[in-house]
Amino acid sequence: MVSGSLETGESSAKIIAQEIMSLPILRQKAVKAIELEMNEASAPRDLIERLHEIVLRYPGECKVIFKLNTSRGEKLVISAHDRFNVIPCFELIAEIEALVGTGINEVFSLKNNDIPGI
Repeated sequence: MVSGSLETGESSAKIIAQEIMSLPILRQKAVKAIELEMNEASAPRDLIERLHEIVLRYPGECKVIFKLNTSRGEKLVISAHDRFNVIPCFELIAEIEALVGTGINEVFSLKNNDIPGI
């Protein structure tokens, strides 16, 4: 993504770039939370401890949210403490998905102040 100013002439137009942002960086700025859906029965203590280790290797600004389906049919939403916020890079997502065997939902939010120049 390029942000800058537009200059137009009689027969031409050009953009004077002020900032250039790669798509992976733009994506990381747009992801505000990752949601991990788990069943209570498939969340033993050792899995939670390994998740904890993974999350600590990728500190960032993105919230981690657990959607837990209990054995009684309840659905709980648990937001991890801010000290467990992560950078939502592809490596983190791949490590978590390999550990838990399910996909992760990424919650995107693009507001005008999230992207310079918009």
